[in-house]
Amino acid sequence: EAAPDLAYLSMGVEARAPEVQAAAASVSERVEKVLALTRGLDIPDRHVSTAAASVHPEFDFRNNQPDGPRLIGYVVRRQITVRLEDLDLIGRLTEGALEAGVNSMSDAAFDTTRRAELEREAMGLAVADARSRAEAIAAADGARAGKARRLTGMRSGGPRPQMMMRESMAMSAAADQTYQTADLRIEARVQAEFELLTD
Repeated sequence: EAAPDLAYLSMGVEARAPEVQAAAASVSERVEKVLALTRGLDIPDRHVSTAAASVHPEFDFRNNQPDGPRLIGYVVRRQITVRLEDLDLIGRLTEGALEAGVNSMSDAAFDTTRRAELEREAMGLAVADARSRAEAIAAADGARAGKARRLTGMRSGGPRPQMMMRESMAMSAAADQTYQTADLRIEARVQAEFELLTD
């Protein structure tokens, strides 16, 4: 287990308008406010992605209109992803983003910069555990476990979203202390095959 020192936050900005330009302008204005927020928090631009975007027409399918569905406007969405290396900023970032006009926000995915090191350590422990189990099985039949004939390692998954404790989506940034994170669990699995020695 390890304490997280990284967080990935994903948030969405969405706008509807009769004209696509109006919807896009509304979204762009709010995205700029979020970027101003991240820069004000000294989060490097390279840790902020706003590239994911989509535009969809919106139709009225009611009343079986003779000419088919009526176009009533457009929906424009932008996705903002932030890599946060100072976890003390989570409260200020999330609350500030909501004030800037973000419509949706996922729970943070926490990770550690030591993941590769910890995965290797976990893999070594998994191999040792596999041998210990093999030796116990062999001993139960009066034999011994020999050299490993096959070892297949399976790494754990990457960052997983974790719920962040917060009172409400509308609370002020003064409530930063309500945010807390749990330790990460780094797992490794191995599939092992050992020689069975009977002499």
